[in-house]
Amino acid sequence: MNDIPNKEFKGQEKRKYTRIPFNYVVTCRDFSGNVESVSHFAFMHSKNISAGGLLLESKYYYPPSSLLEIKLSVPSMLHSIKVVGEVIRSEEIKENHVYTLGISFVRIDNKDRNALIAFIEDHISAEEK
Repeated sequence: MNDIPNKEFKGQEKRKYTRIPFNYVVTCRDFSGNVESVSHFAFMHSKNISAGGLLLESKYYYPPSSLLEIKLSVPSMLHSIKVVGEVIRSEEIKENHVYTLGISFVRIDNKDRNALIAFIEDHISAEEK
């Protein structure tokens, strides 16, 4: 599964976890220590998710290595998950300043990661039926 339509991935897969589509709104705030943005929360649209990270679409640019505190709701979970993710890549996808942000989870509770793995496995099983 590719992040960007019509582009074929030709390298070696480095991801540890399987990704699935995940079209939900998540809440993010800059966790890198930028005083101006520490209290600024932004809503972003997620495109896909794995137990190791997610792909976001944002109207805000965050350079690689930025840290984001991300709050997301997973349909099968009763509580929201809070993670800290590192921006691995940031690409402008539209000329009107819309970006895709490749996020790697750097801080996630093991219980939440296991719940994400179960959610993803359930999604994959349902697709195979």
